[in-house]
Amino acid sequence: MQVFTLQVEQLPDNDYQVTLYQVPYHLKGQMPQLPMKIETLAGWRLQAVRPVLLEELRKNGYDPSTLKAGRRAPYNIKEISGIKIGLIFLAVKPLQKIQRVEEIYLGISRMSDEEAYYWFAKCRNGERQRALRASGFYFPRRRIK
Repeated sequence: MQVFTLQVEQLPDNDYQVTLYQVPYHLKGQMPQLPMKIETLAGWRLQAVRPVLLEELRKNGYDPSTLKAGRRAPYNIKEISGIKIGLIFLAVKPLQKIQRVEEIYLGISRMSDEEAYYWFAKCRNGERQRALRASGFYFPRRRIK
């Protein structure tokens, strides 16, 4: 299983941002590689997805009340939690409307594990915008009149 880490970084005015990293597999006899940054969220986008972050922390055995500006230790989270958080971070980063952010994180949190793995792999394989658009997460669906 692959490990993901969430790192909380303090910002001015007692605010914080959260960055998700993917820790590469380390095979015996190979040099360890540095974690790969997936995405960073801060401000209103982070606050909008906070409920799903807290739920994923709870699923991974962490006390959700520890997600705050002063935290120094990273959260080590299971693969599927990292995949879903990564998808959420990638999908909501460019958005401007809070309602759309909420729709997206609810949709991703309801995904099956297999579907989440599929879309995460597509996003990380250099096809981020195309994958998000195809999944319906990136652009609002057009209404038929």
